[in-house]
Amino acid sequence: MGENFENKDFRINDDGTIVRGRKCPKCGKESYAEGDYCEHCGARMVINTSSGNGNSNWWIWLLLMFIIAGVACGVVYLSENNSNDFEWVEDSISDAPIAVEVADTTCVEEYGTEEVACVEDYRPSGYVDLGLPSGTLWKEENETGFYEYEYAIGHYGNGLPTRAQWEELEVYCEWTWTGDGYWVRGPNNYSIVLPAAGDYPCDSDGNKGDLEDVGTFGNYWSSYADDNGFDVYTFSIHKNGFHSGGYGSCGRYGWHSVRLVYN
Repeated sequence: MGENFENKDFRINDDGTIVRGRKCPKCGKESYAEGDYCEHCGARMVINTSSGNGNSNWWIWLLLMFIIAGVACGVVYLSENNSNDFEWVEDSISDAPIAVEVADTTCVEEYGTEEVACVEDYRPSGYVDLGLPSGTLWKEENETGFYEYEYAIGHYGNGLPTRAQWEELEVYCEWTWTGDGYWVRGPNNYSIVLPAAGDYPCDSDGNKGDLEDVGTFGNYWSSYADDNGFDVYTFSIHKNGFHSGGYGSCGRYGWHSVRLVYN
């Protein structure tokens, strides 16, 4: 038998194993026998599934505690990261240069059928910066066809070049005849081409004749109209030169080419 220790509920056997004592329900003594019978009175004993002050299922409770702790940590982690993501998006939005479109019908009126957004630093496609002092952008191509003044000013509005813009183009750019128009190179070496698209003559009653002088002559509208209600400033090109400050013989009732600008 192993060594006994008074006031202890266990015994250490000779082989070093520890055996807990069980109180016999019949004689009331502590029995350290490994069987189901009391070593003192031989009475059958009820097996005690408890171990000291703990419970044999202690490992289950420990496992549950670990699981609960893991779930709690996961919730805290996700909460913190979601908060950080939100703050990052907020910061990125506040720092980003966002162009916000503003509803403004003047854009449509000024630039004709091309509906452009009124945003800061907006640059429409199809326009060229020639490096002019005014910063005017000139469209790369003519609008299709020929127009009377009333239709052109009503349809394109401030998209038509002013008299000053035509004169600036004449003075600050290099002009080269191409055989059917002019190649116009700006101070920054970017360029546009103004074709000699021809012109429609008119009689004394303002009736339009047939298209003529295609490839050798062309008239372009400006937005500037004289107070007399008839004359409108035009810009003319021909194979022997070009000039600003002219007025077409048909006045506002002529049919001329249109080249748009962006101010």
